[in-house]
Amino acid sequence: MHRSGSVDPRVKYVWDVCEDLGIEADIKERRKNVTAHHPEARRIFSLIKEADWVFGDDFFRWKEGCECDNGENLMHSLSTLFELIDKRRENEK
Repeated sequence: MHRSGSVDPRVKYVWDVCEDLGIEADIKERRKNVTAHHPEARRIFSLIKEADWVFGDDFFRWKEGCECDNGENLMHSLSTLFELIDKRRENEK
């Protein structure tokens, strides 16, 4: 984990579990390695983006396509969580 200072224990727990399961949780590393987004992350992002456009007057101005866009960062975060869910399901079998 590259951030110094106080980290929410829930975030640290997720980070540690991802590390144990071999899932890259660092968004900067995911961008650098051009890690593909999980299909569910893309689907959820699409829904969030559309809902913001329709109901929020494009408040967040979600963007995607360039690795520094806010939508790309959100999809990397969601992808990490969905990969974690997938791995844990695999390990339960």
